[in-house]
Amino acid sequence: MKYIKLIKLFLSFIAINLISVFGVILTHILFYFFTFDKMIVKTKKITSFFLNNFKKRRSVGEIFYRSRKVNELFCIKSCLKIAISQKIIYSFLGHHIDIVSGVKKTKDNLVKGHAWIEIEGKKITRLNENVSGYIESFRI
Repeated sequence: MKYIKLIKLFLSFIAINLISVFGVILTHILFYFFTFDKMIVKTKKITSFFLNNFKKRRSVGEIFYRSRKVNELFCIKSCLKIAISQKIIYSFLGHHIDIVSGVKKTKDNLVKGHAWIEIEGKKITRLNENVSGYIESFRI
């Protein structure tokens, strides 16, 4: 009985990592082949398809942790690319999320942009990631 639980846990771990890799690769394809506005439209279509065909299968925290690890593995630093890959991954696992992009002025009077994800209006970010002070520019 104990071994069956361990095997299920191991298979679950592999599945979510494979889904995360799929989301990251698909994001690279979207950024490479499409203009920004077409990429956003394609992202919405892909995630809508997944949401209509898959049910919730994992916790929000587990998905966030695994997807960020895969993004780090592929050395992805762009917050927008990370957020788009997370939107794809979350939708594949049955969760509807929004990508929020915002801007804020820095102390040096420069404009800084950032993107993050939200689930039901709740910001999902890393512990050291501060998104307060950003004014929303757009939402995907």
